[in-house]
Amino acid sequence: MADIYLNKSGDGLPLAAGAHVWRRLFDIDEREALFETRGFRRPNESALARLELVGKAFISGYREALFSGPDGPRRALLGLAPEDLRGFVAEGAGMGCVVADTCSFGDRRLRCWIDSTARDFSYLTHVGVGWAMARIPFGWRSILRQLDPIHHWLAFDGMGFHDTYFHAGKVLGGWRRVRRGYRSSAYDQGVGRALWFVSGADIAWAAATIASLPPDRRGDLWSGLGLAIAYAGCADADALDRAKALAGRHAAGLAQGAAFAAAAHAQAGAAPAHTRFALQKLTGLDLPTIVARVAAARDALPEIERDGPPRYELWRGAISEFISERSSG
Repeated sequence: MADIYLNKSGDGLPLAAGAHVWRRLFDIDEREALFETRGFRRPNESALARLELVGKAFISGYREALFSGPDGPRRALLGLAPEDLRGFVAEGAGMGCVVADTCSFGDRRLRCWIDSTARDFSYLTHVGVGWAMARIPFGWRSILRQLDPIHHWLAFDGMGFHDTYFHAGKVLGGWRRVRRGYRSSAYDQGVGRALWFVSGADIAWAAATIASLPPDRRGDLWSGLGLAIAYAGCADADALDRAKALAGRHAAGLAQGAAFAAAAHAQAGAAPAHTRFALQKLTGLDLPTIVARVAAARDALPEIERDGPPRYELWRGAISEFISERSSG
């Protein structure tokens, strides 16, 4: 795991000695990924090791980008991480590129990273951008216009995850950085993702937390939770069955989140066993079926935004509807 933290090619952290002071001010120590540091519920040792490893992989990608040159980190840094952690490294790098660009009054790092990950890690890169927007709450217009016209909503998902991960008590008590429009829905999807970590992979605790929040937020929260369960892992068969039962009328949203997680992993080249297992349990469908449907639903979206729900929401809705029809057919 040490190779995730130090790019031994000499591109990343070894250049920190000559970095500007502001980069050090925005640095994040790997201890921030520890559950003890965060105050999260402690899961069993296996889940604890996995979820902390995910956080450390994110931080490694962030630090590589933060201390990178004007063109950003090299894509080769992804190869330093195990295959199932590369998405988290890409996500962290997305955050680091935005922070470095903003503080140096540039934009090449983010542009380069978006281009280099468009084929396989676009989802994660866009989520990482939202983490940075939570840390630097200005210049959003300049940041957002660089993003994919459909995936750009994921920046607000990333913002919701960031706020919940670092300010869990405040967010789960009802506070939201974003409260209006579809941005708030995307934000809540990120809150739901972070719940898997905050809860210590305890589905009952996560479900009870969702139930304590306003009803109009619960669909997005369940969708985010489903994505985290399938993408990050740590749910056994009993937990997945319980998740479906506790989600109730939001079970299709839970399944949609799992479907997007599986498609994101598959786009990057492979879906881990835990993702395939969660997908089958939550949707009743196999990976090829879901991946094909997610791609087809995106291809069927209007070429431009129209009145009504954003294209990203239409995409999500199409997958929820497909899963519901297949499960009841």
